[in-house]
Amino acid sequence: GIKRMEKFADEILERKIEGSFKIHLRTETIDQLSDAYLDKIKRAGVDIIGAGVESALEEELRTFSKRTTIEKSIRAINKLEYQDKFFAIVGYIMFNPELKPEDFIKKVEFLKQINRGWDYMNLAHSTLVFPGTRYHNYIKSRGLEAKHDELAPLIPYIFMHEKTKKIADEVSNLKIRCPGVIKLNNRIYDALNLISRYSNKMNESLWREDFSFRRFKSDIKDILVETTDKYAEYMQELSETVNSPRDKEEMVLLFWKHIPTFFPKVLDRTNKTIDAFIINLESKGLPTSRLYLKTWLSIRDTKENIAGGKNE
Repeated sequence: GIKRMEKFADEILERKIEGSFKIHLRTETIDQLSDAYLDKIKRAGVDIIGAGVESALEEELRTFSKRTTIEKSIRAINKLEYQDKFFAIVGYIMFNPELKPEDFIKKVEFLKQINRGWDYMNLAHSTLVFPGTRYHNYIKSRGLEAKHDELAPLIPYIFMHEKTKKIADEVSNLKIRCPGVIKLNNRIYDALNLISRYSNKMNESLWREDFSFRRFKSDIKDILVETTDKYAEYMQELSETVNSPRDKEEMVLLFWKHIPTFFPKVLDRTNKTIDAFIINLESKGLPTSRLYLKTWLSIRDTKENIAGGKNE
């Protein structure tokens, strides 16, 4: 795979084709790649890399039959995002049928460690179990498969720990109760896509606006830090709230304390930051059509609670 990808990059460079590409790599593969190799695929137009980190717990990685390790995943993401050449879209599973409540915060902390504590998609993502897969057979053998229609496209499951189920439902419902949560996540993806594409050679005409770009990037980084801190605070309090005999009432109060008071405001700020940067470039006659791409999200990602493998 590595050799074929390099051959593809060589062909792009030889033909002088301009474009922006997204590729998917395992983290153990990224860990093997040299800086020279990464520079080459960047020059060939690779801006976005999907990287399957999957989990922060070694036992989960083995259950998912993954070859990577926690250390390799950390090195891989740090390597990709050095100097913001690439935007790494991280594949991460927060909730699964066997997750222990005490491991939830460990997984939140790991996302902070790889600079993804702002990413609601990763904070909320539950395992999706497809019929007939090895993992389907595994949860069936553990007695965790829930009742479902014979032709169900996804296999619902039972959480082994009731507290984990409460946390998973609450986190997955945030995007429904406050659409600003997923809208902010979407706009952050837009901004990070933009940052990675700025250094693509096809956008060389924009490089004279380096000061404007650095200010834009700094403003976005500030938003990432603030969003990470807010999620960390909320998730910590949520993990403690499920131990209370009045957990339902306290979770409602927790939601109103943290979510509607923060996310709509930061969404508005993010929109203005992106728009101001684009407008500034266009006001100087600079093209932005190959720089800016609105990130697509599915209905499942934006409007459905998929905790427990449900697909409502």
